Amino acid sequence: MSVFIDPVNTHAESAIHSSQSLIRRMFRIVDCSEPFKKRSLIVVLASFFCLGSAVIESLKAAPLQATGSSPAAQDATKVEDEGSQDNQSQDRKSQDRKSQGHGQNATDQAEVAEGQDSGSSAPILEQWVLQLGHENYLRRERASRQLIKAGPAAVGVLSDAVRLGDLEVVERAAAAMIEIAISVPPREDGGAYERLLELSSQSVGRPASMARNALSEVKEFRSQQAKKSLARAGVFVGLAEFSIGAQSRQRMLVEVGDNWNQDIKVLQWLAWVDGYDNARVEGRSVRLEVIREVVKMPSLRSLILADAEIRDDALDPLNELKRLDTLEFQYSRLEESHGDLIAALPLRTSLILMGTGLSEQRADRLKEELPGLQIQYRRGGFLGVMCIDNFDVCEVTGIQEGSAAEAAGLMRGDIITMIDDREIKHFRDLQNAINEHVPGDSVEVQYQRGGEDQSLSLKLRRYQES
Repeated sequence: MSVFIDPVNTHAESAIHSSQSLIRRMFRIVDCSEPFKKRSLIVVLASFFCLGSAVIESLKAAPLQATGSSPAAQDATKVEDEGSQDNQSQDRKSQDRKSQGHGQNATDQAEVAEGQDSGSSAPILEQWVLQLGHENYLRRERASRQLIKAGPAAVGVLSDAVRLGDLEVVERAAAAMIEIAISVPPREDGGAYERLLELSSQSVGRPASMARNALSEVKEFRSQQAKKSLARAGVFVGLAEFSIGAQSRQRMLVEVGDNWNQDIKVLQWLAWVDGYDNARVEGRSVRLEVIREVVKMPSLRSLILADAEIRDDALDPLNELKRLDTLEFQYSRLEESHGDLIAALPLRTSLILMGTGLSEQRADRLKEELPGLQIQYRRGGFLGVMCIDNFDVCEVTGIQEGSAAEAAGLMRGDIITMIDDREIKHFRDLQNAINEHVPGDSVEVQYQRGGEDQSLSLKLRRYQES
């Protein structure tokens, strides 16, 4: 069927005349100078562009007619075409309903719900889940976006989809659960992580595999986010000097102290700080709600509670641990009754009581009650020297910066022979002598330097002041 543009359409006529004029101008350009050619060609090309737009608009506006046909025939043809199009449309709709079945109905319901802003209700979320497996890619994408937008409310239906869906549905549902889990703090994810844990252990095949992969992604993200969130709140997470039992070494450490902004919610991230086995909690941070979060650290093995008044309930969370290798109370006040609570804790290696005020008699009872545990009882005085036992002499090999020993002038190579009236032959003798004193006590130190006997008097300090 040939087609013509109705000459009554003035836009089309104008376009034809304009094109003829442009062609004549191009022929004239050939005879012009070079610079003028360039400018003229640019003008012509721009004009062609505008002309093309005009032609398109005129074609849209002009009716398409069969050559030589009468107006009546044209109207009949138009009606016939419209009827044919309606029939084809009805056939396509019928085929869509048959092929898509309930999925189409699900789409309609979901779209209505979206328009009413009720897309987080359970029935509507179920309809969006059905669309995750739709044959149309755009509908699958839309369903994924809507489920992620619904957030924690969608976790239940997404979990069912991972367990029961086909390949496409399983992958999309798992991906949506990942996005929900990492978009909010851990305890606000609607149980997404816990559902994935269940799926990884209780499912088989593709659902279990996708759940494990999702768990890995969420865990990695949260581990990184935990360090950032805790640091912003003033909780130290990193490599630092960690001193326990008066022995100091570089270790991976979490410290909740005076710099922490007291936002208890941020401490939920401690459960995602993996690979950090040492923690120090001090001052007013040593209380029930804080210790409850600290014991959730997955790798926790050593804990110091420093400079605090210990309440009974602050120790309760420690009973939730399967194991704790070392616990130190450092200048934290303990009552005699705390001895019974400490004896019930799951300690594996050592208990250090430094400057706690607990009586020596109660410490001795703890040694009897916990025979397999190394218990160090110190009243809190600290000298600040490191020694090695060498042929029954206590030779100083290092002086701790800022310590009482440094202030008094002791040096490496000095051999300590007496503390007050107690003879010193080994490092443990020196430790036992110092441990009987509290910070602020004065002691007399006798030592040898270069073969000469010397002595000095010094005032012991607290450990953390050194």
